[in-house]
Amino acid sequence: MASAARRVLVVGDGCVGTYAATTIAARHPRASVVLKSRCGTTSDKTVVDSLCSSAGVRRLESFAALRGGAQRAFDAVIVATKTYDHAKAAAELRRAGVTASRTLVVHNGMRDASVQFPGDASTVVTPGGYMLPKASDGDPNILARVRQRDIAVKNPDAAWAVQPIEITAGGGGESDVAAELLRESGFAVSGQFGYAALRKFLVNNTANLLSIVHDCNVDGLLKVPQRREQMSELYDEAMCVLQAASAHDDPAVSAAVASLSGAHFDSLRVLPSGYGGDGSSASKFKAEVFDMIASYRKHYPSSHQDYTKGGRVEVDAFNGFVAKLAQRASVAAPHNLKLAMDVDGKVAAKRAALYGAA
Repeated sequence: MASAARRVLVVGDGCVGTYAATTIAARHPRASVVLKSRCGTTSDKTVVDSLCSSAGVRRLESFAALRGGAQRAFDAVIVATKTYDHAKAAAELRRAGVTASRTLVVHNGMRDASVQFPGDASTVVTPGGYMLPKASDGDPNILARVRQRDIAVKNPDAAWAVQPIEITAGGGGESDVAAELLRESGFAVSGQFGYAALRKFLVNNTANLLSIVHDCNVDGLLKVPQRREQMSELYDEAMCVLQAASAHDDPAVSAAVASLSGAHFDSLRVLPSGYGGDGSSASKFKAEVFDMIASYRKHYPSSHQDYTKGGRVEVDAFNGFVAKLAQRASVAAPHNLKLAMDVDGKVAAKRAALYGAA
């Protein structure tokens, strides 16, 4: 059966957004892809320009370049910004009059579920790790040198987990155009969202911010016993907090869990029986998380990449989320709280040194 023509908008030209846009454009036989850019550095902009040019992606810095309603109507929108930029991205889409039957929000932390995107929106979790090729500012050969295949990807064959939702556009009962788009573009797609979302959250919560504190890649965390012990403490504490909050009898805490965790709420509610109800299942799930962390090896987590470039870091989507949830559920989370505070301090100091005091 021939693939249908698709108009696709990707918002956010970081590693994941650029990879999604260029992969869909290169592999889908009938996809027209627009990438809404938010490049932070000149070298990143040069690299993304080259990647888009080679894959046939139209890159925009403003929605003003899309003339008329027809150009602003898409089959699918993929939002690949950081979680702290979700509200801003959603507002830009509304102001521009962008419409779509389906939006996929690609992230691995906890997002604000109240932020509304076009059409039927749900979360996508990608187990991959991504890094853009590097280029010096003003490199005259970059356009000829960089291609889509040069994006470094860890776990490239692992399935993207799409949160299942009831499709309402067009009266309901329709197929999921966004999941079909991913499959038609060669992505493996999994419907086991809850398990995948929780596992990837714990992967990031255990390793991402800690890599900033120790200024190292994943191997640099796992191969040092003291650092590995820190990771174990972060994991155990996060699981304790998540289980306590998901099983809490107070409706106010349940409401807080739902508002803080968004699409992950269903994952949290099955924690006691699904992932930690007995010693063997809890131990098995922890081993899976650490095996997944180990698979990244020499990869620098995205949080470390953001910090190195002087960008903001998703503290509140990872360890900061655990600390805040622990407070709501009246349980202790000293390790996650300290890490969140330490990284907040390091990020503030680095950004002050680079850009001056706010």
